[in-house]
Amino acid sequence: MAMFWNSTRIIAFGLAMSFSGGAFALETFTLENLQIDGKDAKTIIPRADFVDTNLSRDEANKLFTASQDRDAVAALLEKLEARRIAIPEIRIDAKAGKATVRGIEATDLKGGRFAKIQIAGVDGSFSTEGVSGGVLKVGALLLEDGEYAKALGALRTGDATKFMWRIGKIDFAGFEISVPDKDMKADAPGGNLYTIRLASVTSRNTYQGDLPLKGVFDLKNLTITPPAASKMGQDLLAFGYPKLDVSLNASGMYDPAKKTFALDDFTLSGVDAGSLAFKGLFASVEPESMRGGGPSQMPALMRSEVANLTIRFANSGLVEKAIAFYGKMQNRTPEQVKREFASMVTSMAPMMLGPDPAVQKIANAVADFVRDPKSIIVSLAAKGAPVKLEDLTKLRDPSEFLAKVNVDAAANR
Repeated sequence: MAMFWNSTRIIAFGLAMSFSGGAFALETFTLENLQIDGKDAKTIIPRADFVDTNLSRDEANKLFTASQDRDAVAALLEKLEARRIAIPEIRIDAKAGKATVRGIEATDLKGGRFAKIQIAGVDGSFSTEGVSGGVLKVGALLLEDGEYAKALGALRTGDATKFMWRIGKIDFAGFEISVPDKDMKADAPGGNLYTIRLASVTSRNTYQGDLPLKGVFDLKNLTITPPAASKMGQDLLAFGYPKLDVSLNASGMYDPAKKTFALDDFTLSGVDAGSLAFKGLFASVEPESMRGGGPSQMPALMRSEVANLTIRFANSGLVEKAIAFYGKMQNRTPEQVKREFASMVTSMAPMMLGPDPAVQKIANAVADFVRDPKSIIVSLAAKGAPVKLEDLTKLRDPSEFLAKVNVDAAANR
């Protein structure tokens, strides 16, 4: 698998070299038969068209040939202006496999920004741990209203913590990867391939300069299908799932004047399983914590405060499958498991978490949910002033947490 990811980094590098960095007369030209020789791979670019660019032919050529000189490449990317850059095809031939990137086009590049970047798709094959048969198919990708200027610091230093990228719109048609299991034969019942698919990703973001104000993210149907005869395949099937299938939706809004962030929705859902949703309000949110990729982001984020947070789980099959699985191992019927677990929660929770009335309320809600698993909701609200995230990480026991936060819980509402 490591060899495969090396190949994908080569693809990403080839793309970065084509979206690059003026001030004089604009030129239009075509570069042909470009080749980048790496340690484990060779990248061939038959044609690259530059339309109305401030780079000279020689400078454009250096974007591909000066790949080991990070400062030189970063300077050219910084300088670059172009109405359009088009690369019909990039071919990568690596020890781990081969890949072809098709239909790359970038428009209106200037000042470290671009109007649009498109990639028609990627097809490839690879081996992992000496086993061939891996297949990669990537769908169309569209990026709009983007900025890469601040990512150049990461390119210059090789320090990924300095990577910062801004994109207003993302439309991605997903991918499919088939990875061979080295411990299984190709003719095993059901084959020997782990198949990972992603249906689509969309994202819409609004910015004030480089500060994100509003964002919506939607990831649909990330599925993992193991070989039927593999241990993972057998374990999943025993639990009641032939594959894993999850989706993610998120949206939120930042108010820089009030320094608040409203998490409107963060929902992870699984097919025939259920959904886990978060909603909340955060205070004292510094702008630096909203700017992704910088080394100061996490410390700033930990200084943010939690005003309130709601967590809701809606069941659509996961709980029943878990109860049946556990009951089979313990030679218990599902009804016996429900009764035993509900009784254990209501009796043991106060002993383990303390006598606070909120503990009993949570225990009762969990017990009601287990008896009739439809949904459960837990609401947290700061007592008085919002609570810093870093303070929450320092709490030593539940009583300290409950001294700062009001907790409410209910089942099947």
